[in-house]
Amino acid sequence: MSNRKIYLIIFLIFGICTNSCIEPFDFKTITFESALVVEATISNEVKHQEIKLSRTFDLEEEGQLYESNADVKVVDDFQNIYSFYETNSGQYVSAEAFSAMEGRVYRLKIVTSDGKSYSSQLAQLTNTSQIDKVYAEKSEDGNGVNIFVDSYNPNGDSRYYRFEYEETYKIIASKWAYQDLVVLSKDPPVFDFVLRNENKRICYETINSVGIIQTETNNLVDDRITKFPVRYISKDNYLIAHRYSMLLKQYVQSLEAYTFYKTLNDLSGSESLFSQNQPGFISGNLYSDDNPNEKVIGFSKFLR
Repeated sequence: MSNRKIYLIIFLIFGICTNSCIEPFDFKTITFESALVVEATISNEVKHQEIKLSRTFDLEEEGQLYESNADVKVVDDFQNIYSFYETNSGQYVSAEAFSAMEGRVYRLKIVTSDGKSYSSQLAQLTNTSQIDKVYAEKSEDGNGVNIFVDSYNPNGDSRYYRFEYEETYKIIASKWAYQDLVVLSKDPPVFDFVLRNENKRICYETINSVGIIQTETNNLVDDRITKFPVRYISKDNYLIAHRYSMLLKQYVQSLEAYTFYKTLNDLSGSESLFSQNQPGFISGNLYSDDNPNEKVIGFSKFLR
């Protein structure tokens, strides 16, 4: 092969490589409005209830912005006050265990560290519906496991459901040494091998569900959920390698809460980075006491 042909090939390869490079796209925030974000679910379970406060943040921020040092409380129609205190950044837990009671009316009140006041609209505890069955089935393609739930309310007054779960799984260290090297003496140096405690090889981890899982039966004759998929686990997922369990919780929502989270879920979904839905402000049931034009994101729920 002549030198001319070699140079031509090198030139072509260099041209292909340089023209096929992907230039990084630098995201920058054009407009930004800081808004309070509230995550509040008060249930009919007697426990220390939890509320999370944060703020919206622009693309240049490295992480979530938490709203700390706020005064948070829930007030009922009998003027009973349930105060919350901050345990971690933006995470508030009720000072005493309590539950939302049937027939009572509640309002969430928040005063931030800069003196701004926020409230939720009055809300009542939703209806109740029991889970009939939670079960797992092998997926049709054989590549994983689907976890389903069945539920039925004979009164037909629930209709809008949301699910959350905790999953616990067993971990067995695969790369495990059965012996430890210990120092018996430093001068002169003496070493020996001793058996390690086998219990240290095994541990358990519990994690919470992520995302919005909800469904509705409003268009059905019966208020019945049948074989609703709440979780899919691939056969290659280490969660089901040894032992796995799920604690599934079902909440009955109002139509307003269901619509809010359905809209939020629809707007947050996308097939690719450059074909995303264009999100706008989603109005919940929280508002500013000081400025009616200020936006507050979130929905204060009293569920069972």
